[in-house]
Amino acid sequence: MKISLQVQMPTTIGEAVTTARYAEEAGFDTVWFSAARTADPFVALTAVAAATSHIDFGSAIVTTWFRHPVSTSQAAVGVQELAEGRFKLGLGVSHQAFVSALGIDYVRPAAAMTEYATIVRALLEEGAVEFHGTHYSTTFESPLPRRDVPIYLAVVGGRMSAVAGRIADGILPVYMGPQYVAATVMPALAGAALESGRATPHVALLAPTSLLTDPDDALAQVREQMGSVPKVPAFAKVFDAIVGADGPAEWNRATADEIVVYGDAERIAERTAAYEEAGVDELVLMPLEPGAFSDPKILRRLRSLW
Repeated sequence: MKISLQVQMPTTIGEAVTTARYAEEAGFDTVWFSAARTADPFVALTAVAAATSHIDFGSAIVTTWFRHPVSTSQAAVGVQELAEGRFKLGLGVSHQAFVSALGIDYVRPAAAMTEYATIVRALLEEGAVEFHGTHYSTTFESPLPRRDVPIYLAVVGGRMSAVAGRIADGILPVYMGPQYVAATVMPALAGAALESGRATPHVALLAPTSLLTDPDDALAQVREQMGSVPKVPAFAKVFDAIVGADGPAEWNRATADEIVVYGDAERIAERTAAYEEAGVDELVLMPLEPGAFSDPKILRRLRSLW
């Protein structure tokens, strides 16, 4: 199984470059950058491409509502030219509260993503597109060279997993344990891929990860660092699947044990094996330790656990 790192994009481009270099030196397979509220992802990823030599890197995610698909395809081509094939384009629809706060209508996100990714793929692979949909209507021809850019979609439930199965190269599920992946994500993903005559997309799962070994300490840490996650409607259903619809969608021992990767070497090996059995190809660590991204010692220690 590949072991990668997810980074919340730092405030400055220089910090993003430093973190990418640390991740490369520590031996991670890929470094995925999230940039919903910070630096422009393509500006930062261009700098990462120039500053690293062999680590793969990607966006986790570029929020589709903020950019026209033509603009996204143009940016992806430029980053991939510098990266020489190491860049992966992660796309996502984010969440209704965040998008609506910017004055953007959050309407039928799965359908919107289908149209968006269709346009981006056509431009990357063919250099031209004529598409007339409900959300996007685009006629465009690009003189840019063709680039092979894998497209990943952020998924939480079965609907977006099915979209990915039909059109994407990979998925980026987040905040879910092996049982939810096996029961909800994989059937939709693999089923849609099979119906479309495609191979099942690569599964790169983002998992909160702690160096702590005590369950109570790990629970306190995830509550402090990611306490609001269960309140997000899209993620609440993941928590409901663990505690039951009548239980609270919150971080407790049951949800932390299922979703957070922590513990001694034996427990980490057990959880990694469970994810692999569920269909995960790449475990993307989301470190809970404060300052992890600016401390190469912490990153090396994390990587050494696998």
